[in-house]
Amino acid sequence: MPVGVHLATRPVPNPWRVLMADGTLSPGFRWTEAGRTDDPVKMLEAEGVAFRDGRADQTPHMTAAQLADLLGMETAEIPDAIDSDVSIDSERGKQFVAQLRATHPTAADGILDMLGAWQCLGGRLSFGPRSETSCILILILILILILNRLQVRSTWPFAIYPKNGTVEVVFQHMRRRPVFDDAALREEFRQRLQAAGIVIPESKLNLRPSFRVNVLSDSAARTVVCPALEWFVLTFQTRLALATDENSL
Repeated sequence: MPVGVHLATRPVPNPWRVLMADGTLSPGFRWTEAGRTDDPVKMLEAEGVAFRDGRADQTPHMTAAQLADLLGMETAEIPDAIDSDVSIDSERGKQFVAQLRATHPTAADGILDMLGAWQCLGGRLSFGPRSETSCILILILILILILNRLQVRSTWPFAIYPKNGTVEVVFQHMRRRPVFDDAALREEFRQRLQAAGIVIPESKLNLRPSFRVNVLSDSAARTVVCPALEWFVLTFQTRLALATDENSL
């Protein structure tokens, strides 16, 4: 509301580019210039924004965090390898479950089912410290190098936000760590998720696209997502082990 009031009462560059959160034009939008009657939607369409049923197409939408990433800013919660493998019955684990059941009760059992499958694959859980207790699915591999030196490698496919009701596919962080710094592997993971009805544009392979937690309330979707996570684990482990062996020769 304060943003709308400001736009309606102050001269601001390109005010027609500010839309409601659902992609619609604010019903209270007014031009500050006397006599101006341009249609903001038509102006946006001329600038390349597609509208469907009066709403801006969400496909090319970028969040503030994704925009910050393109500017080289680190914004996401990054799990600590040491502070992982936290039980779902821990204090933060219980907070995550409570928030999920309170805001998205129909999705809770499906999410917990997926987390159980992840742990059976050898994956770990890391819970964020913020008021919205996020859950990050983290995968760690400890490599023994020559002279008995140890090297810890980690990656993670999903970050779950219980209040917001979204599951982030963290391509942004995958691309900065072996082995999913290979764009072809991120693309294969994207396609495997797409088979579950999770539509992610190819253009977001370097970002953090998300899908709704309610997708995983469908057992049929989970029968696709869980094997996709299994592929993720096996690919990470085998590719990294092979690369380590080659470098050790």
